[in-house]
Amino acid sequence: MKPLSIRIKVELDNIDKVIDELKSAYKKEYKSNLEISGMGALLHNFYSGIENILKQIFNEYHFVMPNDQSWHKTLLSEAVKNKIITDKVKYDLEKYLTFRHFFIHSYSFILKENSIKPLIKDVFAAYESVKKDIYKYL
Repeated sequence: MKPLSIRIKVELDNIDKVIDELKSAYKKEYKSNLEISGMGALLHNFYSGIENILKQIFNEYHFVMPNDQSWHKTLLSEAVKNKIITDKVKYDLEKYLTFRHFFIHSYSFILKENSIKPLIKDVFAAYESVKKDIYKYL
């Protein structure tokens, strides 16, 4: 198995691509329903990538992975307890977790640009904060 730092670098590289695609899509004046759905998928990818990093850290350092019904939310709380991320980053990520839940359990044609625009606008700063915390932890 590759070292943790390399596995995390691969995830961050993938998230960088997601962020670049979101920047490009966000700048477009008019977006079709398909493009809005695609932006929703990219927001989902962003959060899933962050979860993948946290799960790898938990596995590497033998932290107990949450296995309750709301393990996604518990993972963020446990990441704060284990000093992987700060409370501020947890707070920032919770809205992406909420969106992830909505995205998985609904139809993408329900998405409206106005509902995801604030998430996209904030994702850039949230991502920088997450990276800072993860690099600091490592």
